[in-house]
Amino acid sequence: MRNVSVSTDSDSTFRNLLNTYRRAEADPLAFARVQVDYEESSTILSADDEGFFNGWMDLAKSISGDKEWREYKVSLVEPVHPEIQTRAVKGEILIPLETARFGVISDIDDTVIQSRVSNFLAYSPLQYFRSPRDLMPHEL
Repeated sequence: MRNVSVSTDSDSTFRNLLNTYRRAEADPLAFARVQVDYEESSTILSADDEGFFNGWMDLAKSISGDKEWREYKVSLVEPVHPEIQTRAVKGEILIPLETARFGVISDIDDTVIQSRVSNFLAYSPLQYFRSPRDLMPHEL
Protein backbone atom coordinates (compact mmCIF):
# COMPACT_ATOMS: atom_id res chain seq x y z
CA MET A 1 0.00 0.00 0.00
CA ARG A 2 1.08 3.53 -0.59
CA ASN A 3 2.16 5.15 2.69
CA VAL A 4 -0.83 3.89 4.66
CA SER A 5 -0.10 4.26 8.34
CA VAL A 6 -1.19 1.72 10.91
CA SER A 7 -4.58 2.67 12.38
CA THR A 8 -4.63 3.84 15.97
CA ASP A 9 -7.40 4.86 18.35
CA SER A 10 -6.18 8.47 18.24
CA ASP A 11 -6.25 8.93 14.43
CA SER A 12 -7.90 12.15 13.29
CA THR A 13 -10.77 12.26 10.81
CA PHE A 14 -8.36 13.65 8.21
CA ARG A 15 -5.87 10.77 8.82
CA ASN A 16 -8.68 8.20 8.43
CA LEU A 17 -9.91 9.85 5.21
CA LEU A 18 -6.36 9.97 3.78
CA ASN A 19 -5.67 6.32 4.68
CA THR A 20 -9.01 5.22 3.19
CA TYR A 21 -8.16 6.99 -0.05
CA ARG A 22 -4.70 5.42 -0.12
CA ARG A 23 -6.16 1.93 0.44
CA ALA A 24 -8.72 2.34 -2.34
CA GLU A 25 -6.61 4.20 -4.91
CA ALA A 26 -5.15 1.72 -7.36
CA ASP A 27 -3.87 1.56 -10.90
CA PRO A 28 -4.71 -1.96 -12.08
CA LEU A 29 -2.36 -3.64 -14.51
CA ALA A 30 -4.57 -5.21 -17.16
CA PHE A 31 -3.26 -8.54 -18.47
CA ALA A 32 -0.20 -8.41 -16.21
CA ARG A 33 1.70 -11.63 -15.56
CA VAL A 34 2.56 -12.52 -11.97
CA GLN A 35 4.61 -15.25 -10.35
CA VAL A 36 3.04 -17.00 -7.35
CA ASP A 37 5.38 -18.87 -4.99
CA TYR A 38 4.22 -21.28 -2.30
CA GLU A 39 6.83 -23.29 -0.39
CA GLU A 40 8.82 -25.10 -3.12
CA SER A 41 6.30 -24.50 -5.91
CA SER A 42 5.94 -21.64 -8.37
CA THR A 43 3.59 -20.76 -11.21
CA ILE A 44 2.97 -17.85 -13.58
CA LEU A 45 -0.59 -16.49 -13.82
CA SER A 46 -2.13 -13.85 -16.10
CA ALA A 47 -4.45 -11.09 -14.91
CA ASP A 48 -7.68 -10.19 -16.62
CA ASP A 49 -8.57 -6.78 -18.10
CA GLU A 50 -9.16 -5.36 -14.58
CA GLY A 51 -5.89 -6.66 -13.13
CA PHE A 52 -7.38 -9.58 -11.17
CA PHE A 53 -5.78 -13.00 -11.40
CA ASN A 54 -6.61 -16.51 -10.24
CA GLY A 55 -5.59 -20.01 -11.12
CA TRP A 56 -4.32 -23.37 -9.96
CA MET A 57 -0.87 -24.37 -8.78
CA ASP A 58 0.64 -27.84 -8.93
CA LEU A 59 2.52 -28.41 -5.68
CA ALA A 60 5.96 -30.01 -5.50
CA LYS A 61 4.94 -31.88 -2.34
CA SER A 62 1.77 -32.64 -0.39
CA ILE A 63 0.58 -30.22 2.27
CA SER A 64 1.08 -31.62 5.75
CA GLY A 65 0.89 -30.43 9.32
CA ASP A 66 -1.80 -28.75 11.37
CA LYS A 67 -1.11 -25.15 10.34
CA GLU A 68 -4.17 -23.70 8.59
CA TRP A 69 -2.77 -20.33 7.48
CA ARG A 70 0.16 -20.62 5.05
CA GLU A 71 2.31 -17.87 3.53
CA TYR A 72 2.69 -17.32 -0.21
CA LYS A 73 4.38 -14.63 -2.32
CA VAL A 74 3.35 -12.87 -5.52
CA SER A 75 5.67 -10.84 -7.73
CA LEU A 76 5.12 -8.95 -10.97
CA VAL A 77 6.71 -10.53 -14.05
CA GLU A 78 5.29 -8.31 -16.81
CA PRO A 79 4.92 -5.47 -17.65
CA VAL A 80 8.38 -4.31 -16.66
CA HIS A 81 8.37 -0.60 -15.90
CA PRO A 82 10.81 1.48 -13.81
CA GLU A 83 8.03 3.14 -11.81
CA ILE A 84 6.41 -0.16 -10.79
CA GLN A 85 7.88 -1.90 -7.78
CA THR A 86 8.68 -5.50 -8.59
CA ARG A 87 9.31 -6.77 -5.06
CA ALA A 88 7.37 -9.80 -3.90
CA VAL A 89 4.25 -9.19 -1.82
CA LYS A 90 3.43 -11.69 0.92
CA GLY A 91 -0.01 -12.99 1.71
CA GLU A 92 -1.70 -15.84 3.54
CA ILE A 93 -3.97 -18.58 2.29
CA LEU A 94 -6.28 -20.72 4.41
CA ILE A 95 -5.86 -24.44 3.86
CA PRO A 96 -8.50 -26.25 5.94
CA LEU A 97 -7.41 -29.20 8.05
CA GLU A 98 -8.36 -32.69 6.91
CA THR A 99 -10.56 -32.94 10.01
CA ALA A 100 -12.68 -29.92 8.98
CA ARG A 101 -16.32 -30.94 8.56
CA PHE A 102 -17.63 -27.72 6.97
CA GLY A 103 -16.55 -24.23 5.97
CA VAL A 104 -18.15 -20.81 6.00
CA ILE A 105 -17.65 -18.50 3.04
CA SER A 106 -18.57 -14.88 3.64
CA ASP A 107 -17.62 -11.41 2.53
CA ILE A 108 -16.30 -8.88 5.02
CA ASP A 109 -19.17 -6.33 4.85
CA ASP A 110 -21.41 -6.66 7.89
CA THR A 111 -19.73 -9.95 8.79
CA VAL A 112 -16.44 -8.74 10.23
CA ILE A 113 -16.99 -4.98 10.09
CA GLN A 114 -20.21 -3.08 10.55
CA SER A 115 -20.28 -1.28 7.20
CA ARG A 116 -23.99 -0.50 6.76
CA VAL A 117 -23.23 -0.77 3.03
CA SER A 118 -26.94 -0.99 2.15
CA ASN A 119 -27.55 2.55 3.46
CA PHE A 120 -25.32 5.06 1.63
CA LEU A 121 -25.88 7.91 4.11
CA ALA A 122 -24.96 5.69 7.04
CA TYR A 123 -22.18 3.93 5.11
CA SER A 124 -20.21 6.95 3.90
CA PRO A 125 -19.16 8.41 7.27
CA LEU A 126 -18.26 4.95 8.56
CA GLN A 127 -16.27 4.05 5.48
CA TYR A 128 -14.35 7.24 4.94
CA PHE A 129 -13.89 9.06 8.23
CA ARG A 130 -13.36 6.36 10.84
CA SER A 131 -10.52 4.01 11.58
CA PRO A 132 -10.87 0.30 10.69
CA ARG A 133 -10.34 -0.32 14.41
CA ASP A 134 -13.62 1.52 15.12
CA LEU A 135 -15.56 -0.77 12.80
CA MET A 136 -14.66 -4.11 14.41
CA PRO A 137 -17.46 -5.68 16.43
CA HIS A 138 -16.62 -5.83 20.13
CA GLU A 139 -17.52 -9.52 20.26
CA LEU A 140 -14.37 -10.55 18.33
